[in-house]
Amino acid sequence: GVLSSSVVVAIGYVALGWTLTYLAVAARARRPEMPRLLVYLPMIAGILQALATVLSALATNLAISDFLGGDRSVDTADEVTQSGLGVFAQLLGLPGALGLALGLVLIALNAMRVGLLTRFMGVLGIITGALQILPFSGPLPVVQSFWLLMLSLLFSGRWAGGGPPARRT
Repeated sequence: GVLSSSVVVAIGYVALGWTLTYLAVAARARRPEMPRLLVYLPMIAGILQALATVLSALATNLAISDFLGGDRSVDTADEVTQSGLGVFAQLLGLPGALGLALGLVLIALNAMRVGLLTRFMGVLGIITGALQILPFSGPLPVVQSFWLLMLSLLFSGRWAGGGPPARRT
């Protein structure tokens, strides 16, 4: 169950990276001075974060099964969180999380500047990016979910009033 839920979360990270890449390509087409790195950053960061999520769950499952199969002492219980695969997953997740946060902030800002996002959606995207790395027990899923839901309405053309003028063209 834990592994399957981590796979679903990983798919979500890749989907977030793809969505941000789509928005970055559209913003860069309208604003060529936007750095080309911002087009690739969210997809790479989303894949890194997805790998880190799955590897972390796998490392935890392996460490717990080793603990339950061996002597159940306090020393071996402390080693559950210190496995090599778990540490590697944490190190892999750090640039992924930072890349997604940076991508969210900069892409939302640039998309707002060129008129692809409304001011509300741009500011909410920047807040969502900041919440990715601020220590409020992880990203606030309500804010991120709301932003992604509103972004899907904007992408599909179902935004109230048809969306921003640049989006219509």
